[in-house]
Amino acid sequence: MRALRCTAAAVVTGLAVSLVLAGCSAGGPGTVPSAPAGSQAFTPYRPAAPAAKAGKGVYVVTGTPSGQYVINEYPLNDTNNSAPLCSINAGTSIFPGDLAADKQGNLWVPTIATPSISSVWEVVQYAPSCGAQKTALLESNIGQPGAVAIDKGTVYVANEINPSFGPGNVAVFPPGYTTPKRVLTSPLIGAFVLAIAINGSGDVFITYDNASFHTEVLEFAKGKGSGTAVNVSGYSVITGITFDKHQNMILTDYSLAQDEVYAPPYSGAPTATIPLVTGSNPLFSKLNKRDNTMYVTGTTGLNVYSYPSGTFQYAITNQMGKGGAGGIAIDPAPHL
Repeated sequence: MRALRCTAAAVVTGLAVSLVLAGCSAGGPGTVPSAPAGSQAFTPYRPAAPAAKAGKGVYVVTGTPSGQYVINEYPLNDTNNSAPLCSINAGTSIFPGDLAADKQGNLWVPTIATPSISSVWEVVQYAPSCGAQKTALLESNIGQPGAVAIDKGTVYVANEINPSFGPGNVAVFPPGYTTPKRVLTSPLIGAFVLAIAINGSGDVFITYDNASFHTEVLEFAKGKGSGTAVNVSGYSVITGITFDKHQNMILTDYSLAQDEVYAPPYSGAPTATIPLVTGSNPLFSKLNKRDNTMYVTGTTGLNVYSYPSGTFQYAITNQMGKGGAGGIAIDPAPHL
């Protein structure tokens, strides 16, 4: 029996929150094969050669007409809705979650490779500008990777679920490790882990479902311990999380179509809200290195706003699939 991969979208049924991925169907994109016994049979897939050298830009996950996925890199500042600078084609792999770029410009992609014999949960590193596949972080015995964050060379992988399809966790890969040195877990995680971000103090934050299937925020101080619930309010269904250079925590609210901004020490109602495009079903938000532009993905594509004013600037829809945009990474990566 196949289990649903559930990261990108959320729907509210009564007072409970049920997480579903747009396009979930047994056996196709949006599904998770049974947990593999090992990864010995895995042969890494290779991305297509880039159409052109990309340079700095914003990477976004989108779909193809055949139901596969592609990662496109777009210019950071382009109001002309230009075609992608380059693309990474991922063949038959299942849609990844949220992406990350490191300070060297490498792109990190949480995904599931699907060779003919077995399936492998992994995080794949690509060279800058849609370059060749490099390191692969092995996740098959830990969990299904859904999002990535990087701090001082250490890669933190938010696993949506564990290999037995139980509650998610965070795997920690110090530099040079391809298997995790440790795994962060918490009894507060009742189901799925959705997104991950690290503030300037090295504290690791995730958005997750509690035991009642309500989305909440959890903090692992300095990337250690068993986690503490972050007592914030004023949101509905949150998917994404990020921080600005002033250490304000920004939650992307799928249900209310807004970004909610919380000043330290992250308690109570938001100190500001940023309305997002109506009907865009926002998933993830990321800031540029100058901290003055916010890029938000959702079903309408990639929408760009001024920050912190929240003024809408422009949208990117060129070569976006029918489902819009999902995971996102900015190069150069901010705050690293």
